[in-house]
Amino acid sequence: KQPMEVEEALATFGNRLGSAFQIADDVLDYKGEAGTMGKNAGEDLAEGKPTLPLILARERCNEKERELLDEAIRAGGADDLNPVLAIIEKTDSINSAMEIARTHAGEARQAIGILPESSWRTALEQLADYSVSRNH
Repeated sequence: KQPMEVEEALATFGNRLGSAFQIADDVLDYKGEAGTMGKNAGEDLAEGKPTLPLILARERCNEKERELLDEAIRAGGADDLNPVLAIIEKTDSINSAMEIARTHAGEARQAIGILPESSWRTALEQLADYSVSRNH
Protein backbone atom coordinates (compact mmCIF):
# COMPACT_ATOMS: atom_id res chain seq x y z
CA LYS A 1 0.00 0.00 0.00
CA GLN A 2 1.25 3.44 -0.97
CA PRO A 3 0.89 6.63 1.08
CA MET A 4 -2.30 8.57 0.34
CA GLU A 5 -0.39 11.38 -1.41
CA VAL A 6 1.09 8.86 -3.88
CA GLU A 7 -2.32 7.32 -4.53
CA GLU A 8 -3.80 10.77 -5.13
CA ALA A 9 -0.91 11.75 -7.43
CA LEU A 10 -1.37 8.60 -9.49
CA ALA A 11 -5.14 9.10 -9.63
CA THR A 12 -4.61 12.68 -10.85
CA PHE A 13 -2.07 11.43 -13.37
CA GLY A 14 -4.49 8.86 -14.74
CA ASN A 15 -7.35 11.34 -14.93
CA ARG A 16 -5.32 14.04 -16.69
CA LEU A 17 -3.62 11.54 -18.98
CA GLY A 18 -6.98 10.12 -20.01
CA SER A 19 -8.33 13.59 -20.75
CA ALA A 20 -5.25 14.58 -22.76
CA PHE A 21 -5.37 11.37 -24.77
CA GLN A 22 -9.10 11.66 -25.49
CA ILE A 23 -8.90 15.30 -26.58
CA ALA A 24 -5.94 14.53 -28.85
CA ASP A 25 -7.92 11.61 -30.28
CA ASP A 26 -10.89 13.92 -30.91
CA VAL A 27 -8.59 16.36 -32.72
CA LEU A 28 -7.19 13.56 -34.85
CA ASP A 29 -10.74 12.70 -35.89
CA TYR A 30 -10.88 15.99 -37.78
CA LYS A 31 -7.32 15.86 -39.11
CA GLY A 32 -6.61 12.21 -39.60
CA GLU A 33 -6.32 9.92 -42.53
CA ALA A 34 -7.65 6.37 -42.46
CA GLY A 35 -4.23 4.97 -43.36
CA THR A 36 -2.50 6.34 -40.27
CA MET A 37 -5.43 6.43 -37.85
CA GLY A 38 -7.40 3.34 -38.73
CA LYS A 39 -10.56 5.43 -39.12
CA ASN A 40 -11.80 8.15 -41.42
CA ALA A 41 -11.89 11.84 -40.58
CA GLY A 42 -15.26 12.84 -39.21
CA GLU A 43 -16.12 9.44 -37.81
CA ASP A 44 -17.01 10.91 -34.41
CA LEU A 45 -19.27 13.43 -36.10
CA ALA A 46 -20.89 10.65 -38.11
CA GLU A 47 -21.77 9.02 -34.78
CA GLY A 48 -23.21 12.31 -33.49
CA LYS A 49 -20.46 12.81 -30.89
CA PRO A 50 -19.97 16.48 -30.01
CA THR A 51 -16.25 16.35 -29.18
CA LEU A 52 -14.18 19.25 -27.85
CA PRO A 53 -13.11 20.71 -31.23
CA LEU A 54 -16.75 20.80 -32.27
CA ILE A 55 -17.89 22.23 -28.92
CA LEU A 56 -15.27 25.00 -29.12
CA ALA A 57 -16.21 25.77 -32.72
CA ARG A 58 -19.87 25.91 -31.75
CA GLU A 59 -19.10 28.43 -28.98
CA ARG A 60 -17.06 30.66 -31.33
CA CYS A 61 -19.07 30.69 -34.54
CA ASN A 62 -22.00 32.78 -35.70
CA GLU A 63 -25.63 31.70 -35.43
CA LYS A 64 -25.90 30.37 -38.99
CA GLU A 65 -22.75 28.28 -38.54
CA ARG A 66 -24.00 27.03 -35.16
CA GLU A 67 -27.19 25.81 -36.83
CA LEU A 68 -25.11 23.97 -39.43
CA LEU A 69 -23.02 22.33 -36.69
CA ASP A 70 -26.10 21.40 -34.66
CA GLU A 71 -27.71 19.81 -37.71
CA ALA A 72 -24.50 17.92 -38.50
CA ILE A 73 -24.45 16.53 -34.95
CA ARG A 74 -28.15 15.56 -35.07
CA ALA A 75 -27.91 14.00 -38.51
CA GLY A 76 -24.48 12.44 -38.07
CA GLY A 77 -23.17 14.88 -40.66
CA ALA A 78 -20.00 13.29 -41.93
CA ASP A 79 -21.49 13.03 -45.44
CA ASP A 80 -20.46 16.60 -46.18
CA LEU A 81 -17.68 17.22 -43.72
CA ASN A 82 -16.17 20.21 -45.53
CA PRO A 83 -18.46 22.94 -44.10
CA VAL A 84 -17.95 21.56 -40.59
CA LEU A 85 -14.19 21.44 -41.07
CA ALA A 86 -14.24 25.00 -42.41
CA ILE A 87 -15.99 26.24 -39.26
CA ILE A 88 -13.62 24.30 -37.02
CA GLU A 89 -10.67 25.78 -38.93
CA LYS A 90 -12.08 29.34 -38.94
CA THR A 91 -12.61 29.27 -35.17
CA ASP A 92 -9.12 27.85 -34.49
CA SER A 93 -10.77 25.08 -32.48
CA ILE A 94 -8.18 22.42 -33.36
CA ASN A 95 -5.32 24.47 -31.93
CA SER A 96 -7.35 25.43 -28.88
CA ALA A 97 -8.34 21.83 -28.19
CA MET A 98 -4.72 20.70 -28.52
CA GLU A 99 -3.62 23.44 -26.13
CA ILE A 100 -6.13 22.09 -23.60
CA ALA A 101 -4.83 18.56 -24.22
CA ARG A 102 -1.23 19.72 -23.67
CA THR A 103 -2.31 21.44 -20.44
CA HIS A 104 -3.84 18.18 -19.21
CA ALA A 105 -0.69 16.26 -20.19
CA GLY A 106 1.42 18.80 -18.29
CA GLU A 107 -0.81 18.42 -15.25
CA ALA A 108 -0.37 14.64 -15.49
CA ARG A 109 3.42 15.04 -15.52
CA GLN A 110 3.28 17.51 -12.66
CA ALA A 111 1.14 15.19 -10.55
CA ILE A 112 3.77 12.46 -10.55
CA GLY A 113 6.55 14.89 -9.68
CA ILE A 114 6.31 13.67 -6.09
CA LEU A 115 7.41 10.18 -7.14
CA PRO A 116 11.10 9.37 -6.78
CA GLU A 117 13.17 9.49 -9.96
CA SER A 118 13.02 6.09 -11.61
CA SER A 119 12.60 4.42 -14.97
CA TRP A 120 8.92 3.93 -14.04
CA ARG A 121 8.36 7.64 -13.50
CA THR A 122 10.24 8.43 -16.72
CA ALA A 123 8.01 6.00 -18.60
CA LEU A 124 4.89 7.67 -17.19
CA GLU A 125 6.23 11.09 -18.17
CA GLN A 126 6.92 9.83 -21.69
CA LEU A 127 3.40 8.42 -21.86
CA ALA A 128 1.99 11.86 -20.99
CA ASP A 129 4.13 13.44 -23.73
CA TYR A 130 3.11 10.80 -26.27
CA SER A 131 -0.58 11.28 -25.53
CA VAL A 132 -0.45 14.71 -27.19
CA SER A 133 2.23 14.16 -29.81
CA ARG A 134 0.92 11.12 -31.64
CA ASN A 135 -0.54 11.26 -35.14
CA HIS A 136 -2.71 8.12 -35.02
